[in-house]
Amino acid sequence: MISKIHLLRKGFFATLLIIALISCKKDEETITPAHHTPSYQIPVTYNFASVDFSASTKRIAMLGELTTYIRTTHSETQAPVLDAQVLKNMYSNTGNPFTDGALNSSGLQLKDQTSTNFGLPAALESNFE
Repeated sequence: MISKIHLLRKGFFATLLIIALISCKKDEETITPAHHTPSYQIPVTYNFASVDFSASTKRIAMLGELTTYIRTTHSETQAPVLDAQVLKNMYSNTGNPFTDGALNSSGLQLKDQTSTNFGLPAALESNFE
């Protein structure tokens, strides 16, 4: 009787194992990604002959003079002193602050090219004081 139960138990587990192996067949799904064609056209040639960098060049020169003014404090033996009004004038190009007269009369300023996000121009000007 024990051997009959033992055989039934072995047969039962063998049957469960076979059913488990057969039923666990993995279905393979083919997923094809959506392919989008860009809606723009890349030009074959570029023409840089008509590009005008004069405004950018003048603003870089303005920044250079502003930096030079700030650096004057690094060479002084006394306590460095910067005039806040000079810095503000250089930032907004008012009051002829630059040594290069072409920069003073250019109508350009650093202030209008500074990001207005988060009130950055006002924050910069407040740092000059």
